[in-house]
Amino acid sequence: MISSKIPPRAPEDVRRLMDLLLAEPSVFSCLHDLRSGALEANYSGATFLFGAWNDPAGATLLDGAARGTVETQPAIVKIGATEREVRWTQQLAQHTPDLVPALFAAGHRLGDETLSWMVMERCPLRLDYGWGDHLFTTLLDAGVRFQLASRRLAPPVGPADVGANRLVTFLRDRGAGVPSPPGPADVLFERFEEDWAWALASCRVELCHGDLHPSNAVWRIARRIRRGVPCSLIPRPSLFPGSTSQRTARCSTGPLAAR
Repeated sequence: MISSKIPPRAPEDVRRLMDLLLAEPSVFSCLHDLRSGALEANYSGATFLFGAWNDPAGATLLDGAARGTVETQPAIVKIGATEREVRWTQQLAQHTPDLVPALFAAGHRLGDETLSWMVMERCPLRLDYGWGDHLFTTLLDAGVRFQLASRRLAPPVGPADVGANRLVTFLRDRGAGVPSPPGPADVLFERFEEDWAWALASCRVELCHGDLHPSNAVWRIARRIRRGVPCSLIPRPSLFPGSTSQRTARCSTGPLAAR
């Protein structure tokens, strides 16, 4: 069956989390004008907040690199991120900062509650079809850069890491109660296990971005002008088989930085 959206947190619970976040040592005195976005159901259960980031010490990246400025920057907060998402964001912010929006602070607890969160640069523009061909070329470029970065930052992966049995179970469960597609699509679904085993045996397995599409990428105008890097991603790594000579990635990111 198709996954259902998770109801939003109650307003009083969001206010409680906001107070806990503002008390965090890495956030205290840096995050200002914090407010919640629309409390709507979503598929991740995460809560999004908005504010302004101003680091009095002038160091706004997790690696402590001073920017030499204390200008206020728009910020977005994601409370309820996955532990893996936070870990990869931290790694990419340190080693490939042009690939992701600037990461100001992150953690895995708020008060006594185990809850992963991130405070990031809120980028001004999302990719959409108004960008014409640049919509696809910049998105693919960012996806390739993500895959190449994952090769440097993660151990080698192989067929055993893909979790084929979990994928098959997931697809079967999603199809339960849904009418089977007609014709060739139905045949393809019936022999999925056989075809998937062939793909794993014939292709190199890559650690890629798990959900690459325009809504999960942002333009960073300042960096595009200065460094020629227009497109940034929010990391959500996934494992996919790909051609041994293929350098592009089947990738994805979470819709965070330009909400």
